[in-house]
Amino acid sequence: MKNSKNGNGKANAGNGKQPPQNATGNGAKAVPKKAVPKTAKKVVLQKKAKRTMLSMEQVRAIKKALAKGVKQSELAKKYDYEPGNLSRIANNKLWADIK
Repeated sequence: MKNSKNGNGKANAGNGKQPPQNATGNGAKAVPKKAVPKTAKKVVLQKKAKRTMLSMEQVRAIKKALAKGVKQSELAKKYDYEPGNLSRIANNKLWADIK
């Protein structure tokens, strides 16, 4: 087998050096990632907030159920109401005038 010479007169084959390889290890050139322009805006998809209005009777029923020990998460599902707002009802920060 002959050693081929490159332009500087040194042999490539058999000199113990290997060509540089990319991260995959196969010697192929790595494909650069596409650059995102700085002016590109991120699109954020948000759920539309649902607003469930409770009646006075429902609030009374919720307060009675909470007094009996029913979990807030169960009541939130039953009345399709946000758990955070249900907690505010339980702590008399919402609907404090309803007993």
